[in-house]
Amino acid sequence: MIYTRPVRVLGPSCCDEMVREWILAEKPSPRTGFRFAHVDDSVANAPLDDAESCRIRAEALGRERGALFVGFPGDIRWAWVELHSDEALCLNYEGFCAFASGSRHPHDIAPDSKTAHARIADYRRAGHDRAQEYDELVRSVEWCAKAIALEQVFRPCIYTVKGTLDSAGVHCAGPLVLLEGAARTIARSWFPARTERALLGVSPTMDEWPWY
Repeated sequence: MIYTRPVRVLGPSCCDEMVREWILAEKPSPRTGFRFAHVDDSVANAPLDDAESCRIRAEALGRERGALFVGFPGDIRWAWVELHSDEALCLNYEGFCAFASGSRHPHDIAPDSKTAHARIADYRRAGHDRAQEYDELVRSVEWCAKAIALEQVFRPCIYTVKGTLDSAGVHCAGPLVLLEGAARTIARSWFPARTERALLGVSPTMDEWPWY
């Protein structure tokens, strides 16, 4: 599903900022925080003109999540944008959404999470190798949902899209695909739709990336 609303561009970004946002988002996560626990907070929060901190962050992301970026387009451009949560789909988690709700749309998890827990129990009884992964994701979604209900603020999610970015804005030629923020995106779907500030990577060759 291609994002159909005009994408409001809030400002330019860059790869170094994407890396910093990724690490800052994952460090407090109960599900994925262990990946970057070794990155000192002063390094994680260091400004983008701190070349040494940028190098350390890039190396940390490469070690922990580098496989995800194999084949990633070199011509990608990053921008801060405003997206509407009812169209910001987490397509790289379609398999989970189909498992949890019998649908390929994350919003269909919205009624309650009991169905997902019940299916996870079925998977565990059957010895399915994804039972633990899905269980951790559902628990993380519930943790995010409680925080959203308390109006706590999260780091922005990171998306990619096939398209172009110019002075007129973002022109989508493919679906939005989530790079980082699956639990937050699914949790937001349990609440009324709203706009969200997000980091978006745009490339006309994004569909050549194996994960797109």
